[in-house]
Amino acid sequence: MSNTVFDINNFVNRDAEIDFMDKHCLPSLQENRPINPQFIEYNGVWGIGKTSMLRRIEHHCFTENFYPLWIEASDSPNQSFHKIAEQVRNRYKVTFSFVGDDLDGSLAATRALLNSHGRAVLFIDSLDAAKEEQLKHIKEMLHRLTEDGKLLFIMASRKIIDFGKVAPFKWKLVFRTLKSLSRQSCISYIQKLAQELNEEQADQIFQLTRGYPVAVEAAVQAVKQEKLDLTQEKGRKQLIQGIYKQIIEQGILAEVHQDPDQFLWYHTMLSLFAIPRRFNLILMQKMTEKFAEQHKLGSSLAYMSLQKRLNYNMDLLDWREDKTGYAMEAPIRHLFLMNLKFENPQRHAQIHEFLMEENWRFVMQFSGTDKLHSLQEYLYHSIFCHDEPGLQENIDHAIKQLLLESHDLLLQFEEEYTRDDELQDALGVYKYRILSAIYSRFAETYWILVPTALNQEERIDSLYSYILYRIKDPILDLPQRLSYARQSIERVKAQESAGVVQKLIERLSQHEEIQKLLGNDPQAWNLA
Repeated sequence: MSNTVFDINNFVNRDAEIDFMDKHCLPSLQENRPINPQFIEYNGVWGIGKTSMLRRIEHHCFTENFYPLWIEASDSPNQSFHKIAEQVRNRYKVTFSFVGDDLDGSLAATRALLNSHGRAVLFIDSLDAAKEEQLKHIKEMLHRLTEDGKLLFIMASRKIIDFGKVAPFKWKLVFRTLKSLSRQSCISYIQKLAQELNEEQADQIFQLTRGYPVAVEAAVQAVKQEKLDLTQEKGRKQLIQGIYKQIIEQGILAEVHQDPDQFLWYHTMLSLFAIPRRFNLILMQKMTEKFAEQHKLGSSLAYMSLQKRLNYNMDLLDWREDKTGYAMEAPIRHLFLMNLKFENPQRHAQIHEFLMEENWRFVMQFSGTDKLHSLQEYLYHSIFCHDEPGLQENIDHAIKQLLLESHDLLLQFEEEYTRDDELQDALGVYKYRILSAIYSRFAETYWILVPTALNQEERIDSLYSYILYRIKDPILDLPQRLSYARQSIERVKAQESAGVVQKLIERLSQHEEIQKLLGNDPQAWNLA
């Protein structure tokens, strides 16, 4: 990706990163204050757009006169040092006395640039491609340049290279993880790459790639060249197989592709562990012994090294604190998942069914956060191995278990569930049933809390939350929300003083979230 020509007209979906640079990083180069953060490191899987992100910021630095310099961490140290000196001399026409392609030469060049223009930004791409000796030289260069005036460092790496463990990087290093494109940004990007593709075709490409930039680019090229019809199963299958071959076989697995036995092992095992969204060593062993018996290991202890072997030089699997388990990088996982679905739909469904049953067992066995996570995974896997009646039955089972939990755990589940785009997209219209049950329970809870309030302010808080969750139910349309709001106010009037009711209505009419749910004209609500 680092050799890709950057086209700013095709750059989408990274406004938050540009805002971060504009608000927190670049202003300190102009102002009389310390640069903090001084080191920004962008992380993400191959093909996610790290180099494009750096090139976009570089373009921004050019237009704002922040004097960017660019090196590749994969170059030899002398090549990198030479490139810095060359850019200072040729691009910015700054002269300096020391001439040499070593560290001292690059330091002299950078300091001359700072003396001439007062600020600069050094971009270092592909940190993960640097060997130990190269990283050692880069670290020394960064260390020696840190105190030299207004110099900001922006880097990119597939995996986190934590310079922050040694001074002076500690407290000044920020990691930014790049994710796939959102649906809207992906469709916009596709239409920039190929104006002849309509929105329906663009949406099909998003569904198949989940906005993974390098996969989107490969998909657009294939649809244009091969005239694929993505409304047909045959066209979608052909597209996924082509993307899988280009990105997984010839890209991610390139190092093992020439060894048939090695390739088959990685293809089988990574395809298997792409199905669960989170897993531990016990589940890895069970899945291997059930679905890849030819690759099972001799003992339970042997599985402790399986994750390391699966990662090889690819860094695809990591322990995720938020998932309390191992998880494959989402963009890569989706390609393995889709390829298996088209390649062997029966196996795809069988593995989902096994994981659904395992997660239900976890639901009944665990408590607290572990139970909540298992419920989410139970719902997710149910989608791929049940018809509509069966899925509805499983959703009912999940809701029944969910409502046994405490208010705090329900709040935690709601927060995680509403952020889980993959699960909600897969559930489709059924996603609202779960939120409807949760909000109904919240409304009941806050109504029960009203008599326990210690003062009028607490009482109004509970009444407000009661009404909010009554009308927040996503199944309701606007007339139904207004009706529920009026019914709730009548219920409040029946037991509360006129003063409390008036203050409650005033708060409702001024609150942004209520206005969003009921419309921006409080007069039309007719609550008083």
